[in-house]
Amino acid sequence: LALHVPPWKNPYLLAGVAAPFALHLMVVQVPSFAQVFSLTTLTKRDWKKVLACSLPILLLEEILKAIGRNVERHADAASIAAHQAPAEEAAVAPVVEARATEEAASTDE
Repeated sequence: LALHVPPWKNPYLLAGVAAPFALHLMVVQVPSFAQVFSLTTLTKRDWKKVLACSLPILLLEEILKAIGRNVERHADAASIAAHQAPAEEAAVAPVVEARATEEAASTDE
């Protein structure tokens, strides 16, 4: 079951992501909090290392999501086509039967 509600439409989700993010930044960036937790701020070099490690994972996940959406879309289209085919056959069947009856009647004459 896929949820199709965009994240910005859910204020609780936004608050649930923003609050921990803000607290995390506060602990890392505010010197008195950082001292309590024995942390230091990250340098530009450190951030580059973080990006170098996390960016490939992020890209891979986005590629996998795109593939999953594409597969799901094709599966949905196949399912719709499979459900439409019996309905079309049912609509054609009376016409075929009527023609067969007409042909049988004309051959009997």
